[in-house]
Amino acid sequence: MKNIIKTIAIATVVATGIVATSCEDMMTVDTGDKAYRNAQDTLYSYLGIMRAMQDIAERQVILGEIRGDLVTSTDYTTDTLYAISNFDYESSENLQDRSENPGSCSMLQVCDYYNVINNCNFYLHYADTNAVKSNVKYMLPEYAQVNAIRAWAYLQLVKNYKEVPYITKPIKNLNVIKDFDFKNNLVTKDNLVDRLLEDGLEKCIDTPYPQYDGKWNNGFTDISVSSLMIPVRVVLGDLYLLRGASTSDYEKAAQYYHDFLKKEEIPMYQQFCYAYNTRGNIHSGIVNDWGGWAQNYSSANEVVTLIPSSSNAGLGKMLTRVANIYGYATSSSQTSSTTETTDDNGDATTEKDANGNDVYEASGYISLTKTYKRQYAPSNAYQDIANKQTYVYYEGTGDNLAFKYIENCDARYENSIEDLKYEGDAYPLCCKAAKGAAFFYSIPIYRKSLIWLRLAEAINRAGYPEFAFAILKDGLNQYNLPKIVDRHPEVYDEGGLLVFYNKTDDTYLFKDVETGTYYE
Repeated sequence: MKNIIKTIAIATVVATGIVATSCEDMMTVDTGDKAYRNAQDTLYSYLGIMRAMQDIAERQVILGEIRGDLVTSTDYTTDTLYAISNFDYESSENLQDRSENPGSCSMLQVCDYYNVINNCNFYLHYADTNAVKSNVKYMLPEYAQVNAIRAWAYLQLVKNYKEVPYITKPIKNLNVIKDFDFKNNLVTKDNLVDRLLEDGLEKCIDTPYPQYDGKWNNGFTDISVSSLMIPVRVVLGDLYLLRGASTSDYEKAAQYYHDFLKKEEIPMYQQFCYAYNTRGNIHSGIVNDWGGWAQNYSSANEVVTLIPSSSNAGLGKMLTRVANIYGYATSSSQTSSTTETTDDNGDATTEKDANGNDVYEASGYISLTKTYKRQYAPSNAYQDIANKQTYVYYEGTGDNLAFKYIENCDARYENSIEDLKYEGDAYPLCCKAAKGAAFFYSIPIYRKSLIWLRLAEAINRAGYPEFAFAILKDGLNQYNLPKIVDRHPEVYDEGGLLVFYNKTDDTYLFKDVETGTYYE
């Protein structure tokens, strides 16, 4: 069987080796031949897509983190992850002979992304978007979200693998792959956005989210179903920012980020959180609720989109790998209990099923044990940066409130890193997916602060570095939201006066550049 990608890079940087993959490896999917023809079928299909998303959630964090400069490998790092984090693609290829043993390194399994995409393709192909109920095409919101998920999955593929096949038809068997025109259907960062626009992604921009009732319960906590939705504008912003072929691309990216933040009224969470300073036993007021988003993904404080984790394998997929590589050994438990309801007389009664049996509700939780055998730890570079910061805190109350400063301290470090003592030595642990005894039951895809930062990056690359820096310097919130306006070249009249057009009363103004005087 021929390779459908002859060279797959693990990152968007130039690789020193290659990772080859076969047709069977890339397109191993389990979708059967089901045709989704009504609302109930497509609802189950959508939730099935979210289940498939869980298979790629953790690697999005791990591949991004371990190839960055904020963490470093340790003596306990596995050979496979060590090779990836050091961009040693030749070794990582040897560690995983993908044609013979495609499951030897889960971090490199492309088929999991295509499993998401293929489920989306089934949905988009069979869902009846013309179905009407109460004069409303009720399938459109869910259809738009599936479009967004597919676009997001392709975006991650291109980021991680550089060049991948673009497949929009549902794959039921390998005969479709045999007849597929790979030569003319490969997408990269340069053409992905165009292909997605051709398939109608932009038409989904203003489609509202599906209005599912209630919350999703993972056995430990409730998570808002709305937090499972992917904003189309943000995906489009990411696509144009990734391509970056011209100033126009960066302006479009900035426009999409700006419109999302403005339309969705997404300010940064303006509340003081108190980061405990173990060095000086001082509480510091820091704007931006870092601890809140990390420990409570069901809130709207920081997270825009997430992929949930179950609290026990019997209740669904547990996303514990990120916590594990950062030094938190995990174990799960499950309990079940009856549910009591109140009858018309106000008496408590146990809920029964159709056969009169007690209805039991499952619940569980994930316990943590910190271990010094963590695979990745905070890098020296990150710790050096933290130690060079000036720590600001408040002392006193009311009119006597005063700012105090401590050099060589960063409160964010105290909130994102915790130390484990073992045989007299300190082992810092990254609180990416857990902290103390608290396990974080979700993987964020989009956070408010991330979107603000990408807006600043897009504005900077569009040619407005001062404006971009002002967003960072003056704070990221709704009061500092930049205004995107049309940019026109300067026009001078014959006398050298700068011409302005006034849309309000359809007149022209002229400005003497030397004196600053305006004339009608």
